[in-house]
Amino acid sequence: MHQTEVKRLKDQLIDTKSALRENVAVIQQDSKGPNTDGLLMVDQTVKYTNQIQMERRKLQEEKEEL
Repeated sequence: MHQTEVKRLKDQLIDTKSALRENVAVIQQDSKGPNTDGLLMVDQTVKYTNQIQMERRKLQEEKEEL
């Protein structure tokens, strides 16, 4: 009888540890804010696009001068 109780408690401990890990992950993600990785990717893409447009504009002006 004690062995079954110990096994049940061990299983409950494993489940509790797993739930704790999930809660910690959710708290960490929440503290980072909403989807910071996605926002960073968008920001980098916009910067790159702007750089390309500026270079294109410069080349267009040089072409017109010729």
